[in-house]
Amino acid sequence: MDDAAAHTIAPTAANPVFPADDFAVQLRFELDQAEVPVARLQAVQQGGVLPLQDRDGALAVRILAGSRAIATGQIVSIGDSYGVLIETILKEG
Repeated sequence: MDDAAAHTIAPTAANPVFPADDFAVQLRFELDQAEVPVARLQAVQQGGVLPLQDRDGALAVRILAGSRAIATGQIVSIGDSYGVLIETILKEG
């Protein structure tokens, strides 16, 4: 073993190789799926509206990091804006 390898500190949660604050993760927010009759889709025109399906008055959302779903929630109003209230954190596995 050379001197450099002997003095290398293994990365840990307390001593990561790269600080997590140096990176950003792009999140995607997906509304739940809905079934729409093909005839309805064929009739859609610019300016037309497709209704969103709610769940007990709330719009359900899946939160994805890359292609992996990491949480579920619902859209909520935050003053003049909107956010997602996290309901479930999805575990790996």
